[in-house]
Amino acid sequence: MPRLTKEATDGFDSRLLPVLLTVARDMNSEKDLDRLLDYIPRVVAQMTESERCTIFLVDRERGELWSRVATGAEREIRVALGSGVAGHVAATGEVLNIADAYQDPRFNTEVDRTTGFTTKSLLCAPLRTLSGEILGVFQLLNKQSGSFSARDEEFLALFGSHAAVALEGARLNRENREAIVRLTEAQHQLQDRMQRLETVYGIEREANRLGDFAETLSSLTTLAANALNSEAGSILLSEGSEGRLTFYYSYGGKGEELKSISISRDEGIAGWVLKNMRTTISNDPTTDDRFNKQFADKIHFQVRNLMAAPLRSSDRVLGVIEILNRKDRGFDQDDQEMLEFVAGQIATTLDKKLLLEENQRAQRLASVGNMASRIIHDFKNPFTVIKGITQLFQEGDMPPDKRNKFAKMVLGEIDRCVEMTQEILDFARGDTTYRFSPVNLDEMLSELVVFVEKDCADRGIAFAADVQTGMTIKADPGRLRRVFFNLTKNANEAMKNAGYLHISAKPSADGVELRFADRGPGIAEEIRGRLFEP
Repeated sequence: MPRLTKEATDGFDSRLLPVLLTVARDMNSEKDLDRLLDYIPRVVAQMTESERCTIFLVDRERGELWSRVATGAEREIRVALGSGVAGHVAATGEVLNIADAYQDPRFNTEVDRTTGFTTKSLLCAPLRTLSGEILGVFQLLNKQSGSFSARDEEFLALFGSHAAVALEGARLNRENREAIVRLTEAQHQLQDRMQRLETVYGIEREANRLGDFAETLSSLTTLAANALNSEAGSILLSEGSEGRLTFYYSYGGKGEELKSISISRDEGIAGWVLKNMRTTISNDPTTDDRFNKQFADKIHFQVRNLMAAPLRSSDRVLGVIEILNRKDRGFDQDDQEMLEFVAGQIATTLDKKLLLEENQRAQRLASVGNMASRIIHDFKNPFTVIKGITQLFQEGDMPPDKRNKFAKMVLGEIDRCVEMTQEILDFARGDTTYRFSPVNLDEMLSELVVFVEKDCADRGIAFAADVQTGMTIKADPGRLRRVFFNLTKNANEAMKNAGYLHISAKPSADGVELRFADRGPGIAEEIRGRLFEP
């Protein structure tokens, strides 16, 4: 490649040599392509006394030449490779020195008509890299003193080789910088993707965690808001016959204030999402007709941007999740995909809860039925007592104190019937309450013995009782009395009018020992494992 030495510049004005050396040094030290493309044409136009200098660079992907800088012009010019003077030089590598541009058929006069410029003389030479590849084209227009000379051609060839090296170096430097930027962006994108994957994993883990339902929903909303770098988030559930949207959980500064507040299902962006079953992004809510500014003003919360997605299962609409005020920018498509994933997890969690509640209701109804059947069975005991006392009344005269005692027993059994009825109602409402109080055990068993003796006598069953006095325990009197009646009744029915029943009660080291013993067949082997099931 020619170098700017004294031998190479013989014939040039000797005053230009220091200038050329300075220019070559400046070009080689400059690594910014834009500044070089501004600097080089100005130097060439000045040193060749040209009215205009343009550098055309080759765009091989598009098969075009394009002017990055045209001194004295503001407009960029693009031409096809092989078209016009510059296109011809870029395609062939030939130097063209034309004294009258309008006489050369390769010159495109349309450019002058478009720009208002008049081209007279023209010198066009290729810019080659060290490998000989054509990087672009120098085009000089309108030599001030007439036509371009052979010396101008030699200068352009000499200067152009150095300019091409400088431009190629700057281009490679730019490509390296752009590659670094792309790699940095790719690294950031990879980090962002990794963070999102970690968030997805955390959301799936939280959604499948066994625990409190409200805590799970709050954790999912918080995870989503943090993953989307946002200030706030809310879950609104569709509830009631009117289908109003209720703030079930809110993350952010207004969480407590929003708790249990409800809005119309047609209200705001949340209402729009519920109606259209589509995710939406509003990065400027103040210009969005769907935005409920009145509600935001009411709770003194400024909404800069928001995104909302529907919560839906296969067969029902459950509600809406909103994420508000992304801190670093507006929401985008990636954010929407993340929110839709979170919404799907929340909807699945809601579905599980609703299914669990339905199963619990079904189980409760079944339990109510089972309990009702047991208590109806227990109703036989007080009726048996009342029947027995009535029979005693019919047997003849009875001392007043004994009559009063039996009358109180009848009233007590009627009270027990009322208690059992209330017990069914309480259980149906989910209110199972044990009414513990001190119970005089020997007194309760003494009342029991009166009826067990008669029942055993009617069945031909021998009976004995050994109940010590002064024993008090803490229990639910009504339920304990039913236990005693059921134990004795089941024993008598199992012995089938023959056998022996013995009841004993005495203090023990840590309480009271109660024993109900009979000579029946015992508990069947197949049901012993389920003896204490409800």
